[in-house]
Amino acid sequence: MKKLTYLFSLVVALAVLLAACQKTTFEDNAKTPDSTLKVFIPPPPGDECETAYGFGEDIATCFIDEGFGNWGWTNQFNETVTVDLYAGAGQCDLDVGTWVGTVTVDYYIDYADITYTMDGDYTMDEIHFYIGETMFPTTKKGKKTVSPGQYTYKNDELGGVNNYSFTVELEGEETYFIAHAVVCGF
Repeated sequence: MKKLTYLFSLVVALAVLLAACQKTTFEDNAKTPDSTLKVFIPPPPGDECETAYGFGEDIATCFIDEGFGNWGWTNQFNETVTVDLYAGAGQCDLDVGTWVGTVTVDYYIDYADITYTMDGDYTMDEIHFYIGETMFPTTKKGKKTVSPGQYTYKNDELGGVNNYSFTVELEGEETYFIAHAVVCGF
């Protein structure tokens, strides 16, 4: 519906603009073409989405530093912690990323409450969250992975929310987590 409203507004604006313009020719110089009007119409705000990962200043390890080809961070913790959520920080470079919100892990002995909170107009379409005793989850064949689809918890149907919370039951000495989200509003 948002795109349809934008498209309708675009058509109306273009029609008004064209109706207001008059074609002008340069009769003084036969070699000069008719004047033309060039209009650049940017895409509507908020249509673009980016991958985002949680980054804790003193607790994060970049996936690339551990031999993976993808960027993102695993975070080591042993108490309640809030980490920053960065989108588009390729190669784990915060200077090229955008801070979009936070992820809080409220750590208790038998469970943890996880809360993703977006800043401003940013929204989430998906979240993927890993928590475990090792830095990374493993595939069924026992190979380490950073693929968000392999994380312990996921919700691929958020549909543009600003906040999302859930509870994780803890089974052992979970000391690592990876917080991933698909964030829109760029």
